[in-house]
Amino acid sequence: MGFPMLFLRNMMVRVSFLLLTLCSSLMASETILVSVSAYQGLVQELVGPDIQVTSVVPAGADLHTFEPTPRHMQELTKGTIWFTIGEPFEENLRAALPAILTVDLRKGIELIQEEGSSHSSGADPHIWTNPKLMLTQLKTIYEALSSLYPSLEERYRALCRKIVALIEEIDGLLKKAKGSVIVIAHGAYTYLCHEYGIEQLSLEYGEKEPTLAKIQLLLSKAKEHRVKTVFSLKQHSKNGIERVAQLLGGSVVELDPLSPDYINDMKKTAMAIHEAICEQSN
Repeated sequence: MGFPMLFLRNMMVRVSFLLLTLCSSLMASETILVSVSAYQGLVQELVGPDIQVTSVVPAGADLHTFEPTPRHMQELTKGTIWFTIGEPFEENLRAALPAILTVDLRKGIELIQEEGSSHSSGADPHIWTNPKLMLTQLKTIYEALSSLYPSLEERYRALCRKIVALIEEIDGLLKKAKGSVIVIAHGAYTYLCHEYGIEQLSLEYGEKEPTLAKIQLLLSKAKEHRVKTVFSLKQHSKNGIERVAQLLGGSVVELDPLSPDYINDMKKTAMAIHEAICEQSN
């Protein structure tokens, strides 16, 4: 091989390497935003490890009191697309993040109205807590990202299979739960309970503290259904729900509706609800 051809080949190898490095660097610098951490693991699994997925509200933070720090705000400005769910904090942040494309995950979902809601729509925003609705949301996410990242189809189908398996597992636990009652600190599982005909007795409604009349009604219904296990939430104070447990002579189990490990956490949640309901019939 002559020197000119060898030189040309070496140059082409170097250019190809530089282009691959550049593409990898650009991919690594891209950030997808999700409003709450419950979506973070799923979207990360969908797009793969080369793209950063950031939760606007960090795991463990309370959605109702959340305010981003300057450092976190700087991270959010790196976002290219943001998947929203209708929480009030989203409206406040949109003005500070005007260049980011937003995609509403409520598309195609029948929303449930929430008593005492502070949301402009009046609807309960916890749409991720029903895995059947998560399938609809994954489709919205995939459709929004597929034009940016065309190679996602295989990962999307694999992720859907996992959610379908999760739904089947939860169906097995809760399909006979219709007419049952659970007591919870904050009504985070409205959509899951609605799916299986479970009445969710929430100590808080919207962002309001319960009135004495509401507490008395909750206790009366809970005693009628022989509720022994009540549920606290990782992001909320346990004081009120622990007092309810004492008055019922029962115990408190903590749930985490914002866990980034969505599939495993929903399994744990369904099992905890199943066990609490089984207790009521003993």
